[in-house]
Amino acid sequence: MATQLYVKTKKGYIYENNNFKTIKFISDDKLNAIIELKSEDFLTYEDDTFDKKLSIKYDLDNNGIEDEISGKYWERWGSLFDCTVILNHKELELEDVIGAPKRIGVLESKTNDVHDLVIGCDEILKWNGYTYEKK
Repeated sequence: MATQLYVKTKKGYIYENNNFKTIKFISDDKLNAIIELKSEDFLTYEDDTFDKKLSIKYDLDNNGIEDEISGKYWERWGSLFDCTVILNHKELELEDVIGAPKRIGVLESKTNDVHDLVIGCDEILKWNGYTYEKK
């Protein structure tokens, strides 16, 4: 299955001579995720986000058990950190692979019967049978 690219566009307009003219065009291209954890998800909390951990749950390997992707908010950089992926009740060692992204999502595509992950806009992690690795 091909991975779809999500394209979000914004246009700015100016009204001149009884007509609208486009003055700005911004495109935010990112891979379309089934479910995702974003750093901006923490901005809905009015209290201190330090040490707050958010997570999403999704059955990554279709075995009937929900797996978990979680992370904390790094306010200084506006990104996620201390991100973990728990697959079949086992925490995967992925800190060096994931880093401190603004987004982690689950893609529709699969490798070795496990859903691929997206880091940031378009970096894909694929399951090698033991863990996720960058492709």
